[in-house]
Amino acid sequence: MPAMATLGFLHTADVHVATFRSLVEATGAEVTVIEHVDAELLARASAGSPDDVADDVASALAGLIAAGADHVVCTCSTLGGLAETLGDGTVSRVDRPMVAGAVASGRPLTVVVAVDATIEPTLALVADEAGRQGVEPVVELLRVPDAWERFLDGDSEGYVSILVETIEAEVDPSHLVILAQGSMGPVADRLTGIDAVSSPSTAVAAAVEALTTPAD
Repeated sequence: MPAMATLGFLHTADVHVATFRSLVEATGAEVTVIEHVDAELLARASAGSPDDVADDVASALAGLIAAGADHVVCTCSTLGGLAETLGDGTVSRVDRPMVAGAVASGRPLTVVVAVDATIEPTLALVADEAGRQGVEPVVELLRVPDAWERFLDGDSEGYVSILVETIEAEVDPSHLVILAQGSMGPVADRLTGIDAVSSPSTAVAAAVEALTTPAD
């Protein structure tokens, strides 16, 4: 591992660039950050399936590795499973550390999504982590499709607000909420009486630790 490790990010929205750079900086680790942003990847995957953009995701990942990334985090939960498979160990999905921790909590889970294309990859990840841990958690799904239109319109406050309102109105307080999309991060701190986990901070912590921990 080079003295200054390089962490790459594959984003599907420009808004994630500042968020993830700030999270890396907050760790205090000596890590260089590079990123590739392509909003069309999510748009096309949502219109069809993640497999429809497999070649372009592979190309984006290869470009980040060629540019010096020692590891890449795909910050799109819809494309994360695909990216993880294509990365052959050099790529991680943003939501795996979050989901692993949520499953390990032993609590009933409610998965909150704003984009339908995120449903299958996220539920598959929950099932995968449950299998790894040998547990069978109660899992419910909450769709909030109206929220995504606000996000696409650049109305971040409206996006967060409708998610908070819907979650507080519809989720059993005994459940731990899994905020399936990285863009939902601010929701966790706005909820009252409901616990929630989001993926950006846990993904960055796991990636930075992997990059900066000396191999045995």
